[in-house]
Amino acid sequence: MRARDAGAGRIVAGMRDGEAAQVGVEGLLQAVQQLCAARDLGKVIDIVRTSARRLVSADGAAFVLPEGDLVYYAAEDAIGPLWAGRRFPASTCISGWAMQHRQCVTIEDIRLDARVPQDAYLPTFVRSLAMIPVNLAQPVAAIGVYWARQHQTSEAELQLLQALADATATAVMNAARACSSRWTRARSAPGRGIRVAAR
Repeated sequence: MRARDAGAGRIVAGMRDGEAAQVGVEGLLQAVQQLCAARDLGKVIDIVRTSARRLVSADGAAFVLPEGDLVYYAAEDAIGPLWAGRRFPASTCISGWAMQHRQCVTIEDIRLDARVPQDAYLPTFVRSLAMIPVNLAQPVAAIGVYWARQHQTSEAELQLLQALADATATAVMNAARACSSRWTRARSAPGRGIRVAAR
């Protein structure tokens, strides 16, 4: 009886894993479609911060931008306040580390990793995290996802987040092109040039 119960438990767990994977793929496809239509960085950031959290059932997500020697936490979607609107030295922040080393980072227990600035993290709900650079070859941002409980990021979760980061990289470039195009049209519009008063 116990063996049969254990086997049934594995089947149910497998079904749940399959359902979770299906939900993740569907969520990723929806996010990619939304990103394809986004034409400004603010919209891209909004899509990514909500999608990243939902894709892996995380308790929080953040969109981080590099600013020289700093990183800027541009936006977040979380169960409690994180660092939206704040800047930190890239050299002492895990998002900066991920972008500088061009590597995805997963940390099961933030208290045990020297790369995590404890004074910034301990006041928050965060216990585990994953940090994914956007455009590994030359990072233009990073996506952070956070869990309030100790969580080991699975390979499937990492693949979903990496796929989202890849789509985000394209969306960021498209938004930059759209912004440049709008600026060019505004400059060339009649009456928009610089006028010099006649003497």
